[in-house]
Amino acid sequence: MQPTNIGIYKHIYLLVLFISSFTISQSFSQTTEIPDSNFEEVLVNLNIDTNGLNGNILNSDAIGITQLSLSDNYIHDLSGLEAFVNLKALDCSFNNLSSIDLSQNIHLEELNANENQINSINVTLNSKLEFLSLSSNQLSFIDITNNLDLEHLSINLNNLTSLNVSNNINLDYLSCYSNNLPSIDVINNTNLKYLFINDNELMNLDVSQNILLKTLSCGSNELTTINLEDNSELNYLDCRINNITSLDLSVCIDLKRLFVSNNLLSELDVSNHPELLLLYARYNNLTSLDISNNPDLRWIRCEGNNLSNVDFRNGNNSRISEFVMTENSNLSCIFVDDAEAGYLANWLIDDASAFVEDESDCEALSVVEEELTIGFNMFPNPATEMVSISINTNQADLEIYSIKGQLILNKPLTFGKNIIQLNALSSGMYLVKITSDNFTEAKKLLLN
Repeated sequence: MQPTNIGIYKHIYLLVLFISSFTISQSFSQTTEIPDSNFEEVLVNLNIDTNGLNGNILNSDAIGITQLSLSDNYIHDLSGLEAFVNLKALDCSFNNLSSIDLSQNIHLEELNANENQINSINVTLNSKLEFLSLSSNQLSFIDITNNLDLEHLSINLNNLTSLNVSNNINLDYLSCYSNNLPSIDVINNTNLKYLFINDNELMNLDVSQNILLKTLSCGSNELTTINLEDNSELNYLDCRINNITSLDLSVCIDLKRLFVSNNLLSELDVSNHPELLLLYARYNNLTSLDISNNPDLRWIRCEGNNLSNVDFRNGNNSRISEFVMTENSNLSCIFVDDAEAGYLANWLIDDASAFVEDESDCEALSVVEEELTIGFNMFPNPATEMVSISINTNQADLEIYSIKGQLILNKPLTFGKNIIQLNALSSGMYLVKITSDNFTEAKKLLLN
């Protein structure tokens, strides 16, 4: 039987319909939608998206991309990222993202999504991740138990109440400060070298298995003690703003920077740390401090303690960039290399404190001060070329002594204001003594 014309036309129609459907299907499968115009604009500007701003990208354009930098471009939606199936490194920091779908990016090794509004993220399929940075987001939970290759994790400034890193044995760097963590277990993380866990709610911290640890920052928690007897590699320790009452640093001989301010320490031994550069021990209960074995020390702040004795004869005082020893009302003598050195003018101490070179100078100063009663005003102090001394008696005698007790200047004073020229004196600490029929008083004068 010969086919009718109607039958032929029907077959032709069906064939055309099939070809059209196949063509349309192929056309759709060759592109992936990108609804966020800011995202697509970045891809166009990077010469990745070759078919222009039209709401999609050719899959052939995306498939060969292994690195993608999208930082700071006001992106809200990363839909379309699934086309980048061979992506290894993604930087989408400083955008407006609330979520990211990484389920198709299974080759991803590095992700930086800092400074967004991400409240959840799933990286369980991204088993090749080595670097993960999610700081400054809104995460309350993250599962990284499948990310066994992870070496670097930064997840600061989020809302985490727990963090399980027990499977991440390759972690070298862990930073999770400014969260709400009541505890963290790093026993299995024996490769850890850098740990930043400050500003959480920790009451205990065990770093006994982290023998490679170089940096430990655990300030602003609720710690009462911390055991560092196994951390001989430590060179940076920040445990300020806790409730620590004692601290044994004897094995940490490579320590260079030490922050222990705002604790409850009554003693601190840094005699075994010759490479120490910085010591901040503000607002503790320290009564004495020996820093004579720290020749590299450049920054020291110990204000707000109960210090009565500070020995800083380390043979290298001139290197100091910052020295603050104020708010120590019982501190009369600070032992230094050269009590008349000009650089001491920049060191901050209480008016009742003085720089001396040896114990005999300190004893002599103490004897003089015991004989004093209040009777004159002196301004300015510290001074440069002159000082104004006011007395409320008809006449008195002025004597200015070096810190070693040598009489430098002697002249009479009259009632009211007396201008004393100091141009002939070198910079340093002096003792100004006023004697009249009614009183005898001495004050320390710092000359810059």
